[in-house]
Formats: sequence, structure tokens, C-alpha cells
Amino acid sequence: MRPTHEWPGHWMRVAPRVEDHPEGSELAWLARGYPFTRPVLARSNVGLKRAPTWEAFEPKFLQFVRVELMADSFHGVDVSTFGWFRDLEWLGPLVLPNLNSPAETAE
Repeated sequence: MRPTHEWPGHWMRVAPRVEDHPEGSELAWLARGYPFTRPVLARSNVGLKRAPTWEAFEPKFLQFVRVELMADSFHGVDVSTFGWFRDLEWLGPLVLPNLNSPAETAE
């Protein structure tokens, strides 16, 4: 068994933002607060959604952060739309490795 890993940063009440994500990356966080009784692992990435606009011929897109919590009944669900989401505290992030990129070789 490995020793406990120290997560980077400190607890903050700012939810993951688009600016936190390096291009094309997925991040791991710890989240705590209501409705959870202990910290839970979260995964976030940046997506695009169509901006509400009247010009159908010139669609515009906005970036948004999609957050999935690794807790019961939240797998695969974007929890950023839940009312309690903004009250959670966050620790991290850690950049998750991209399995599609070539592996770096150790020398």
C-alpha cells in the first residue's frame, strides 16, 4: 500500500472554472460539504454549449465546466447544475493523464 498522497493547494469555496483547466485536460479534485458527510473525489473538464442567441445562421458557443462526483448516484451526472454545488469546498486540482497521448519514457 502507498502512503497517503498530499493534494496540492488548500480548501477553497471557488468551484472549478474554465481558467483552471489546461487545454484538453481533465482534472481531479476533492470536494466536501453538504450533502456529503466526507470528502469525495470529483472529475472536471471543459465543454462547449450553444449560447442563447436569436441569430440561427451564426451560432455562438460558450465554454463551461462539467463536474462529475465519484459518489453514489452521481456517476456520469454533471452536478454543476445542482443548487448545493456552489457551496462545496474544493481541494486540488491534479491533472489526470491523457491515455491518448504517447507515453513519456523514463530515462
